[in-house]
Amino acid sequence: MALIWLYLLGLSNLLSGHFAPVEIAMNIIVGAAAIAGIAGFIRFRSSLSPIKAGGIFVLMLAIQLACLRMSFLPAIAHR
Repeated sequence: MALIWLYLLGLSNLLSGHFAPVEIAMNIIVGAAAIAGIAGFIRFRSSLSPIKAGGIFVLMLAIQLACLRMSFLPAIAHR
């Protein structure tokens, strides 16, 4: 998503191509949601220990990377 933003803003050519209006709208919505999430995180005080919070972060990272990997599988990528 970051590469798409950089491409659309003319700051990077690592990614190129044509993006449909739906894809651009999706990026705007996801970006706005990310900013809202970061703002909420800054105000939120958790009772989790730093070790537990780090573990949850690593778990979510692993899930996202697994989903990314699955999206490149031929059965899914070529639909």
